[in-house]
Order: sequence, then structure tokens, then C-alpha cells
Amino acid sequence: MDKNKLRKKVDEQTAHYSTTMRHWSERRRKRYERYTKEPVLPLFCRICFICMPVATACGIISDVAAYLRSHAYGLEKMLQNAAATAFFVWAVFSAMLIPAALVQLRRGFAGAYFDRYQVSRKGKMPLSPEKVFRRYWLIAVIGLLLFMMIFLFTRML
Repeated sequence: MDKNKLRKKVDEQTAHYSTTMRHWSERRRKRYERYTKEPVLPLFCRICFICMPVATACGIISDVAAYLRSHAYGLEKMLQNAAATAFFVWAVFSAMLIPAALVQLRRGFAGAYFDRYQVSRKGKMPLSPEKVFRRYWLIAVIGLLLFMMIFLFTRML
């Protein structure tokens, strides 16, 4: 291979590599800018809202599985443990979700982040952010009251 062909090949590879790296760095910069402009509180509320029933179900399932594995204690004790687990797990996530949802409701929903809730691509109107956060708050409070009543009822048995 002569020097001109080798130099041309090296230049083509360098140009390709430089273009790839430039595009990669631009995508990284745009992604960073997009994430820094998004508010943290709506994502935190969504994570708490999703984890609340999932963690509660996991806790109840683990209590029932422990009872089925060992039968070391009676059915009443298993119900008490499952109710206590459900109440305390729901209470932990509710303690985070209720104030966060109220803060977001008080702050309002003006901003570029909440503009995406206006009209979807298909033309359907999604729930407004205000209704979503009211639903978060309402489900957390109702679930907390419900699990507290079940917890107190099983303690009276």
C-alpha cells in the first residue's frame, strides 16, 4: 500500500470517528439539558405512587408465604402481621407522597414540563396534572385510612 492510500484511509477513519464522537457528545449534552429542566417533584410523586401498592403487596405476600412455610403461629397472628405490614408500608409511602402532592398542587402547573399534558399526538386529552396530583393525594389518604382500620380491626381479634 502506498503512502497516499494509507493517508486517505486514515483520514476517512479519523473523520468518521470524530463525527461519531461529536454526535455522541451533542446527544449527551441535550439529554443533560433536558433532564436538568424537568422538575423533580412530579417524578418523585409518581415513583412513590407506584411503589406504594407494589411494596404493600410484596409485604403481604411475604407475610403469607412465611405463614405457609412454617405454620409456627395461628391464622389470626398471620392476619395481624399482614395488616401491620400493609399499614406501615402504606404509611411510609403516604408520608412522602401526601406532602409532596400538596406542595405540587400549591405550586401550580405552569411551565414547559406540564405543557406536554395539553394534547397528545392522537388528539386525546390526558388527565390534567392537577387531577393527577389530586388522585395521588386522594388514593394515599383513602388507602392510609383503610389500612389503619384493617390494622386496628385485626388488633381487636
